Amino acid sequence: MEGSLRRRQPRGKLADAAIVLVVTAIVVIMTLTSSDISDSLLPLWISWPVQLAACVALYWRRVRPQTVMAVTLVLIAIYYPLTGEGSPVFVTIMIALYSVAASGQLRASMIWAGVVMAITIGGELASPVRHLDNIALAMFTGWCVATVAVGVTVHDRMALLAETKRRAAETALREAAQERLRIARDVHDVVGHHLSLINVQASAALHRIDKDPGQAETALATIKTTSSQTLGELRKTLDVLRQSDEEPPTTPTPGLADIEALFDGVRSAGMTVDHHVDGEPRELPVEVDLACYRIVQEALTNVVKHANATRVTIRLAYRDDTIDLAITDDGVAEPPTTTSGHGIRGMTERAQALGGELSAEPTRTGFTVHATLPAPTREST
Repeated sequence: MEGSLRRRQPRGKLADAAIVLVVTAIVVIMTLTSSDISDSLLPLWISWPVQLAACVALYWRRVRPQTVMAVTLVLIAIYYPLTGEGSPVFVTIMIALYSVAASGQLRASMIWAGVVMAITIGGELASPVRHLDNIALAMFTGWCVATVAVGVTVHDRMALLAETKRRAAETALREAAQERLRIARDVHDVVGHHLSLINVQASAALHRIDKDPGQAETALATIKTTSSQTLGELRKTLDVLRQSDEEPPTTPTPGLADIEALFDGVRSAGMTVDHHVDGEPRELPVEVDLACYRIVQEALTNVVKHANATRVTIRLAYRDDTIDLAITDDGVAEPPTTTSGHGIRGMTERAQALGGELSAEPTRTGFTVHATLPAPTREST
């Protein structure tokens, strides 16, 4: 109900025109019903255009607030000294003063308020007849101050709302970019790892198809299993792109409990895999568990594709508040990088996103990837 009423409220130029019509109607009605209209020294063909011009000028109060303020001040300065007090056209100058303050021009609005008060007080002092007593002058001063205060408050509130919307939009864009980056890393890790194994097995099958058909058949079976696993993991990864009206994915996120499948794939490529665990294994946060799995997966992919190694050793160490990963091979002591350079960078981004760190450097006998990720125990949390 409140939203529909808000949508029905006039906005923009329509709202400006509505204000002009309302103020004009009030001025005309109260002027016609005032008993002081007969005391005016201005002829009607001058006094009415002056009042109407002051009202119509408010149409441009938002686009030219200071110009409207100057115009209404001049018209009021012409009208009131030569007429009685029956017309409420003075309200136009208060609306113009509010508009200057609401546009964010605080200093200008304070100056204009001072000018209005100075002209009014000066006019009273110069006039042989008092139009406003001391109480009325004090109230008039309070109205000017209150008008400026209300305008400034409205401006600050609108600025705060605009800043809140801007920050919300920036946050949404940043989160979308982070999600796209996460999906890109997952797809890269899944496709890169399994396609590397498929490539190795396909090469082996082609090489042995004539000399050893049995081994070739084993390699082709491994290719079939690996490609099936690839499709399954891609489905899990791309489940996050489902439509809002679809059911959420029910397949679990891969983690350290699934790394034996990674080892089997590397072993099928003819490589020896050693796996060591130090400390008492414990349940890890989902995001840390996934990051560990992906780091091991990408490191093994690089070993298969680039290292020309025969043995790879994976060490997991559960510390008090962290988990350490070390993947070491005995292959070529050069940084294993993919053609596009996303391998080590992707692993590093994963670690840093969780507040951890990752290093990848050659050793005398091969290459080592070492990562430390935060993994606090339940007691420490």
